[in-house]
Amino acid sequence: MDIIIKFKDGLAVTQSWGKNFNYEGDLLQLIKIGKENNAPIKVEDNNGEQYEKTWNDVSSIELILL
Repeated sequence: MDIIIKFKDGLAVTQSWGKNFNYEGDLLQLIKIGKENNAPIKVEDNNGEQYEKTWNDVSSIELILL
């Protein structure tokens, strides 16, 4: 499964579940708590460039079921 995270500044990154994105548990709960706390998000784009954003910077999340 891939997760596409789109940010308000136009940046969009695809994270592969289990590779770039490791989390065990309820994904929706993770998003809810992250949004409530404006927690930091560290992501890497396809070119290997790393970004640190917060949940307030996220405009949408898309789940790609493989």
